[in-house]
Amino acid sequence: MGFYDPQHNFDPKKMKQNQERNYNYKGGFVPLADRQDFSQPAERGGCLSIFLVLIFGGTLFLMFAICSTYSEISSIRNNYYVDESALSQATGWLALGFALGCAQLACVVALWNYKSWGFYGLMISYGLGIVLNMCGGNIPTAIGSMVGMGILYALVNPILYSLE
Repeated sequence: MGFYDPQHNFDPKKMKQNQERNYNYKGGFVPLADRQDFSQPAERGGCLSIFLVLIFGGTLFLMFAICSTYSEISSIRNNYYVDESALSQATGWLALGFALGCAQLACVVALWNYKSWGFYGLMISYGLGIVLNMCGGNIPTAIGSMVGMGILYALVNPILYSLE
């Protein structure tokens, strides 16, 4: 025999009434009065706006630095005798960095325009940065990527439901 509690008997009619009054949100029942209106998009907070502007500016600065480094490599290649394979490898890494910078800029602009793929793209970008910096032995930059990822998640999480 099981334990019987008269206050918690499972009457199907009462359960249906409760389901009509409440809806299941993240595993728990929320009364109608506590529901949020999801029909209107949430406003982007000032902190998220500043964060996105800083990320956009920082990425743009790094892309200009990549272009400057590429021009230096080109002048070294033309004026000095150097190992051509090392310069080719450096040029490949610079091209990859420029492509990832373009992708990150696209994700920032998408998140600014309330696109969910912008958020997920930035999270993937931070995750990739963490992995590559840990593999390269650059622990402080990897920690910086972890902090940036945490800040991004904390700022976007309240409006995540309203992203398209």
